[in-house]
Amino acid sequence: MDIMSSQEKKDRISELPDEILVDCLSLLDMKSAAQTSIISRRWRYLWSHLSTLDFDHALMYPEEFESFWKNEKYKTSKYFAWINQVVSVHRGTSIDKFRVRSRYFISYVTQFDKWVEFALFKRVKELVLDLIGDNLICNDHSKKVHPLGFDTLRHLPCHTGITAIQSLHLHYVNISDEFLEFLLSRCHNLEQLYLKSTPLSNFKIKSSKLKYLSIIMRFFDLIELEIDAENLLYFLYDDPNCEGCPHIVFKRVSMFVEAYFRGGLCQYPFPIFEKLSSFSAQLCKLSLYYLMLEHETFGYSGWSYYSNISQFEAFHFDNDIMLR
Repeated sequence: MDIMSSQEKKDRISELPDEILVDCLSLLDMKSAAQTSIISRRWRYLWSHLSTLDFDHALMYPEEFESFWKNEKYKTSKYFAWINQVVSVHRGTSIDKFRVRSRYFISYVTQFDKWVEFALFKRVKELVLDLIGDNLICNDHSKKVHPLGFDTLRHLPCHTGITAIQSLHLHYVNISDEFLEFLLSRCHNLEQLYLKSTPLSNFKIKSSKLKYLSIIMRFFDLIELEIDAENLLYFLYDDPNCEGCPHIVFKRVSMFVEAYFRGGLCQYPFPIFEKLSSFSAQLCKLSLYYLMLEHETFGYSGWSYYSNISQFEAFHFDNDIMLR
């Protein structure tokens, strides 16, 4: 057997371009990708060029996350330290996705602002702030959302990074009606907006590029919502206190094709049909959750106006009706 030459033993993988190696690392979770830095000098900083930064506290440090549920008093956090380390060494010029999913602590409010500032500086395309914790079972509704300072966004209204955001997720984040409208006015390229359990009451969503809008209301009552989005394709509204959605006003939604209404639509969902009647011909899919009495049949006299509906779903507590 011939002895392999040193050339034949050469590390072929390390000869690949940095871009390909970084793509390979993106298939790993972040902690595993970071561990490749010990392979060789060539690999030391490759992981710091990752374009997707996903920080899920429960997955990355499950024991620590579980202990936080039981006792809020602690001195250090491996999770927060890890995010700070990644932010400090990141060498990529841009970020596709920046996601933080964690229990929130008021003592770390400045940390959250710094992370948002970092993401904006890197011209993040998808920003996800999912702040979970014992607030979900708290009886005091004022403590169910978290008062992020967002000083970064307030003080940098002309920050070019804001315009790069295409997808924005705010879950259990305490923002005002005015600030949301301010934020949307700066996110000129926003195509997807997901709001969950934010204390909004009377606000307007105006965006020329918005295509997907999802609003899940919990703990708070929405007084009025005006939607002015000429390119909106998809709309989901979930509110247990909703009865016919009289507080939702649609303006300039000429591209609207999918609508989902969930929550307390009461016994009669027909007000929803009336609200959608002005653009009923363009809708392709409509989904409703409502209360139907036993042996009651679904009937709506204005159904003929919805000529392009290819899928209609009506869900109630006991049985399902699905027409295709």
